[in-house]
Parts: sequence; C-alpha cells; structure tokens
Amino acid sequence: MSDCDIETFCNDENIKLGIITVPAESAQPICDRLTFCGVKAIWNFAPTILRVPENVVIENENLASSLAILCMRMRGEIPGAVAYSGTFGSGL
Repeated sequence: MSDCDIETFCNDENIKLGIITVPAESAQPICDRLTFCGVKAIWNFAPTILRVPENVVIENENLASSLAILCMRMRGEIPGAVAYSGTFGSGL
C-alpha cells in the first residue's frame, strides 16, 4: 500500500491505532494524517517527539535507550538482573 492510501484505508477499516516507524522528518506529517482520519492512539518508534491532539494518546518508544538497557541487563549491570553467560557475536 502506498502512503497515498492511508486516509482511505483508515476510514474504510475504522483504524483507531497507528504505529509510526518512519524517519524523524516524516513522522509528524504521517501522525497528522493518521489523527485527521480518526486514529485515537499512536505508538511512535520514530526518533522524535510528536504533537497530537488532546483526544489522542501517544506512546513514544526510544529504541536506542531500550537497547542500552537490554545490554546492561544482559551484562548484569542493573541490580536484580541476571547476567548473560554466553558470548556476544558483536562484542557487546
């Protein structure tokens, strides 16, 4: 589906939740299009903070931060986490 079909698809299928996984510079325009179509919740994986209307909920994910926390937990650097005892192929 091309992005030109977003409005038609959202309206035809009564879409209420959108997941954004585009580069930062494209995220706000996509978010605006989704909310204009009636989407009420946005799960944002783009590396930017989005502005949404008051009646729309948003959850911003930070993949870099999540990866850093995951690596620290695997190395046992976070209290209560179990250290990974295997080897890491990428030198983590």
